[in-house]
Amino acid sequence: MSQFERYAPAAAVFYLCCLAMALMFGAREIAGTGSGVTPEMYGPLVYSVPAWIWATVQGSLSLAGVFGSLRLKPAPFAIGGIGLAALFLFFGVAAMMAGASGTILVAMAIPASGCAGLCASLAIWGRDGR
Repeated sequence: MSQFERYAPAAAVFYLCCLAMALMFGAREIAGTGSGVTPEMYGPLVYSVPAWIWATVQGSLSLAGVFGSLRLKPAPFAIGGIGLAALFLFFGVAAMMAGASGTILVAMAIPASGCAGLCASLAIWGRDGR
């Protein structure tokens, strides 16, 4: 059993949590209750893009990771990990540049980016040469 096969279930849980976060955020947008994201949180760059786009991107990347995890397919697994790592890193940097009022944004985005990066590296290098 390769490292990829061994840790795919744990990565699936991470990807499912990212998917749930995107779905809950998207549901708030569809319900019309507002996103709760203000320009002070992430800055004008993130705020200028409609929230449904962010939710769709995160949800799509999470779905790719879930599919790769459950079917043991390294390509979608890695695409989901690399995409989520870049997305969460962007959110963290944007929050820091905007002078985020709460450190929870930065404290969540940067570690989540690291976890997604670990998932991607697991798909790329954890297959024991296969």
